[in-house]
Parts: sequence; structure tokens; C-alpha cells
Amino acid sequence: MTGYLLTAGVNARLDTAVAVNGTVPVHGTVATRHTWTAGHEGKSAGYVKIGATTPASPSPRWSVLITGGVHARELAPPDALVAFVERLLSAYARGTGVSYPAFTTNGVTYPAFDVHADIVRAVVERLNLVVAPLVNADGRDYVLAPLPFSAPVAEQELHKNWRKNRRPKPPVFTDERAGGVDINRNFDILFDFEKHYSAAGAATVRTSTNHLHDTFYGGKSSAGSEPETKNLVKLFHDEGIGYYLDVHSYSRKIMWSWGIETNQSDDVAQSFMNAAKDGQRDGTAGNAYREYIPSGQEAAASMMAFLMCNAIATEAGGADPTALRRSTYEAIPSSRLYPTTGTTTDFCFSRWFTEAAAGRPIRPVTSIVIEAGGDPRNGPDHQDGAFWPDYTTQYPKIEREIHAAIWSFLTQIVVTPVTGPSAPPPPSPAPAPSGTPSRLCLVATTLYRDPEHPSVVFLRDVRDRQLLSTGPGRRFATWLTTGYDRVSPGIAAWFTHHPTTARLTRRLVFGPFVATLRTVSAATARSPRARSLVLSAALGTLAGPIIAAGQRQGRRRKLRSLRKLR
Repeated sequence: MTGYLLTAGVNARLDTAVAVNGTVPVHGTVATRHTWTAGHEGKSAGYVKIGATTPASPSPRWSVLITGGVHARELAPPDALVAFVERLLSAYARGTGVSYPAFTTNGVTYPAFDVHADIVRAVVERLNLVVAPLVNADGRDYVLAPLPFSAPVAEQELHKNWRKNRRPKPPVFTDERAGGVDINRNFDILFDFEKHYSAAGAATVRTSTNHLHDTFYGGKSSAGSEPETKNLVKLFHDEGIGYYLDVHSYSRKIMWSWGIETNQSDDVAQSFMNAAKDGQRDGTAGNAYREYIPSGQEAAASMMAFLMCNAIATEAGGADPTALRRSTYEAIPSSRLYPTTGTTTDFCFSRWFTEAAAGRPIRPVTSIVIEAGGDPRNGPDHQDGAFWPDYTTQYPKIEREIHAAIWSFLTQIVVTPVTGPSAPPPPSPAPAPSGTPSRLCLVATTLYRDPEHPSVVFLRDVRDRQLLSTGPGRRFATWLTTGYDRVSPGIAAWFTHHPTTARLTRRLVFGPFVATLRTVSAATARSPRARSLVLSAALGTLAGPIIAAGQRQGRRRKLRSLRKLR
């Protein structure tokens, strides 16, 4: 694949970026290069630490890690992360923002977008940022190794599709596919999955005990065995990582933990640490077992993922309908893609639980994974080159999407107050209902601070039942849900950081409006069709301007929040 960086190229560009822009007048050292243990075949790309200390810098500050290249054949993420480091350091050194020019491919134009200098400054001066663009250096060089044209097709395909690291195959095997371990299955989180799950549950887990499979976990006694795995475990610990983003490809999804099981926030006994549940975990085979996650932590992680999706759509996709369709990502819990064990993100998140249980509590942890680029099996609008985007016609689009997501990710962290070490909280007396944010009235829940407040329950009933009695009502409900899901996480996040405004909005705007809707609903209760139409008109009067304003103001809210921190 012409254009993509080998390990030597990754190292050279990171070295140059740090040498040229890693030291800034007045602020001194901004970025440093670090090495780590090489893989089985001797390759390593290491990582970059970015952070300047100024009078405005908080102490302590969040430690953030972004990784790519865990899977060898996923070509776009490492190059995109190298380019991100270069753009960030260059912009900070110049005191400017970052500009992304418009990109046209196959007759579709993706718009220009900018990242304000205030965001660049805040990321560098308010975070401890670590970027490791290429975790699996051995594997990548194997994928990109030049082969003679006369090489058998089977050998070419073996190189092109290699996913694992390059641990030598056991002597008993002759098949080259028996070499290597899937790094993203090698972490110590429900590692011996055949013990931890029921037989039916284990069958749904995308982890393999077979050396020949792409998802081979390393062997029953090999949790954390690989040098690449050890590198990340040490980084999680040494840097005290509180926010983690792992960049993969492909499927246009942004996901949060857990990946080991379906999430729930009601029962702390259903935990990966509870050996009494071994043999009961059922993956996606059933719902008898679901993994505990504090409701507040899931709400925060899901909101972060939704805002990242929105950033890709509005900034990298823009207003052109085709560009927007091809830049639309979905935010879901990781397990909804498929259940997995031993992943980077779940292990990083699990530290919040295991360290507290060991008497060494750490700050809350949020783990996000992005699967960049479309799945070509989903049709023409998803043709982004799968694992191997063309470097000229497809890769630039993927890079822009990854960068838009990263800027959103980092900007959200910058405005999140740093909290002290804590144990994961148990369920609240009135636990929030399970489900994704698209099933909740996120803004109303934030304003009333209770998902079961009568006004919130009423609004959900209006949306999910009362509007659906007519065709126009159903169409309006679809429009409302689609638009609301785009803007509500940002609005809710803003209200979270402005409690006084939230109280006034609830008292002066939301309360009277809900009271009016209740009156309308009660007056038309005997005619569901009339109720559907009247409620659609009433909701459209309020929701239409809110959705439009939310989309326009999203970027301005971020900038205002950052300026207040200066």
C-alpha cells in the first residue's frame, strides 16, 4: 500500500515533530519522545508525551492516552495519529489553530473545518497527553513488507490480512498462520473466557483459543504475556491514565466499555471480579448476566461518544447530504458490536475497579474505541477501503474523521473537572433505567437530575407512545429523535457545567412547557390521532429551534468553555 508508514517512518516523523516543535519559547519543553520494549521481531515505535505547564495549568490534570496500530492490517490509524501529533505540536508552537482544507473524492466534497487556537492551547496546557500511534510495530511491517510480484497469492494474502503480533509459531505447527497473538485479546480481563462464561456465552465471544485464528488470545496461562501488552499495561499504570482512546478500523462506530458483556447499573454482584459468577456469564446468548457499570459513568462515556460522532458528522461531513451520510458514525456500548475478552479498553477501564478492591483507588477511568471508516458490506456509502484505504482517494477522509473525533474527545476532557481517587459507586437507591442515550430524554434528565422524575417519564411517553398514533406523528417522532440525539448530549453537558442556568431553565422554560404539554395531552386523550397531531405541532415549535440552535452553537459552546479556563 503505497504511502503508508513503516515503523521507521513513524519513528522518523515523530522524532522530527518533537525535535522541531517540542520546545517552545517561554513554555519550554512541550513534548518528549519515549521508547518501550520492542516486539518479538525487534520493532518498536514508542510514544510521545505532550504537555506544557503555564500559570493557568491545573494541578493535578487528567492523563490521557491515545493509541493506534494494535492490529497490524488496520493501516489508517497509525498514520492519522502521527499526523495528529504533528498538527497539534506545530499549531501550539505557532500559537494558532488547526485548519483542515476541503477534500474532494469521487465527486463528493467534504468541507473545510477549523480547530480554534484556544482548543489547541487548552489541550497542551491542561492535559497530560500520551500518543502511541503504532502499538504493533512488528505486525505492521509484516503487512507492509514488499513482496515480489511472483509471490504466491496465498503469501500475499497472508501478509495483507495479518492482524496479530509476530510471536513465533510453536514448533508443532507448520502453518504460518499459527504465529502471533491478538494483542487486543491478551489483556487480563476475563482472560480464561471458557471458564468465565457458560458454554453458550463463550460461543458468542470473539476470542479464540486456536493458534490459527486472528483472535488467538495467547494461551490459557498467557494473560498479558506479549511485549506490546506489557508496554500498554505499564503506561496505564505509570501515567495514571484516566481517559483512553484506542483507534481501530472499520465500521463507523464509537464505543465505550464494557465489551465483555451487556451493561447494567443495578447489580454490583454481576462483576468481572466475582468468581461466583464463573460459568454464568452469557455474552449475547442471553440477559441473565450483565456487567455492572455505574450509571453516572455510563452516561458520561456514552455522552462523550455521541459528541464525538456529532463532531465527525458536522465537521468532517458537513451539510452535503452524501458527505454527511458517509461521515455518520454510531455510538454504542462495545458489547453491542460483539462481546470480547482481554481488550485494551476493557482492561484500562477495569483498573478503576481492581485498584479500588486492592485498596489503591485511582481516579475514574473512561475507555473509548473508535472503528474508523465504513464497512463495505453495508453498501456504496460505506466504501472507505476497509482495512486498506487508498492513500490518495480514501485515506484523507478517514484521517479527517479520526482527527475530528480526537479533538472532540480531548475538548470534552479539558472542561471536565479533575476528581480525586475513588471506588466505583454502587447503584443509587433509584437506579436509572438501562438503555442508550437515544432512549432517554437526556436534556430533561439533566435538568431534573432524575430519569424517573414525573416530567421526564411523561416526555418519554409522549415521544415513544403518544406521537406514534398517526403517520405524520411517527414521521415527526423519527425527525425529533434523530435531531435530538445529535444535539442533546452537548446541551446536557453544557447544563451539567452550568447548574444555576439549568435550575433557571427548568423553572422558567421547561416546567411551563411540560405543563402545557400535559394539558394538551389530557384534553385530547380521547382522540389519540388528534393528540398525536397537536403534540407534534407543539413539540415542533420548541424542539425545531433548539435542534437548529444546538447544531449552530456546538462549536461556540466549546470555545466559550475553554476561554473560561484560561
